[in-house]
Amino acid sequence: MRKLFLILATIALVACSSMPSEKEAFIMSKEVVKTRLQQPDVKFPFADFSYDITKDSLYTVQSHFDSNNSRTNYRVKMYYKGGDWEKISSWSLKDIQTW
Repeated sequence: MRKLFLILATIALVACSSMPSEKEAFIMSKEVVKTRLQQPDVKFPFADFSYDITKDSLYTVQSHFDSNNSRTNYRVKMYYKGGDWEKISSWSLKDIQTW
């Protein structure tokens, strides 16, 4: 019985602690750029980005977008708060920079 409890507890812990992947963080960074920078008609690269995550769930995504025949680089720092990674409410924006 104790072994079964440990197995179930481990499964529950793993299910609750899954973190978004680098690709999922990149997808959310694009949403942040579209909404925060009011850039609805931009073109993002398919997979050209760099990514970092810290122990405290701070994701840093760096990439670029093209708009009006111009390329803009960006860096988004955002905290994953938990929940459904696809919901903007599951993230908290720390910083966004463009150049």
